[in-house]
Amino acid sequence: MIVLLTGMGRSGSTWAFNVAKALLSRETRAITGEYNNAVGEAIAALDPRVEHHLIKAHMVDRIGHMLIRHRMCRTICTWREPLDCIASSMEAFGSTFANTVALAQGGLAFLDLQSREGGVLFIAYDDIVGRPHDIIGVIGRYLGYPADADEARRIAELFSKDNVARFADKLERTTDARGGSAGWDRDTLLYPGHVRAKPSRLEQLLTPDQLRDVIAALGPHVDAHGRLASDLKQRLTTTTA
Repeated sequence: MIVLLTGMGRSGSTWAFNVAKALLSRETRAITGEYNNAVGEAIAALDPRVEHHLIKAHMVDRIGHMLIRHRMCRTICTWREPLDCIASSMEAFGSTFANTVALAQGGLAFLDLQSREGGVLFIAYDDIVGRPHDIIGVIGRYLGYPADADEARRIAELFSKDNVARFADKLERTTDARGGSAGWDRDTLLYPGHVRAKPSRLEQLLTPDQLRDVIAALGPHVDAHGRLASDLKQRLTTTTA
């Protein structure tokens, strides 16, 4: 089975990647995973002995779009209010304002596309934070590998904020070609500083002028306050119909 993790940047997609991997690993060890927007390339390079392959991508190529459209894979898409994604990304990666906004524009366009395709499991970041056990159950059922309450609690604890922070902070920064200076861990896709101990508020990171520019740049996908447009958000409540 191919599983695409296609969430917005800084919306919990790495958490979903690791949860899906943990759920599938209860049945087999023939599981691999990677971060790769070139889905076709990733699939072409697969070892035929692999039973499940997870691909995290914030944008996908033509093959990825075809897999989603024709429901030839499982697709789990995490989402979060775009201004929160932008603030989190700027602080976590030290990315520039312009680059972060450009990525957010692409991410929202991709989110909108997925919301119109059907067959995608959408997961809100607030639900990951507020009720992880329930969300793990939802992911398990979607993948066809359901977890009981005890198993959901075990996986939730394994990938709790505190545990992830401890693991990520031990990672050494590298010049890895795939991860760049962030030093991705290839098994979990975590990186140093993945979890911020004391996240800054949006107004601490963006000036009023920048905030106005962001809302204008994100256009029809957000309302006047920069929150997801209501019609788009309503489509994200549909899971796998």
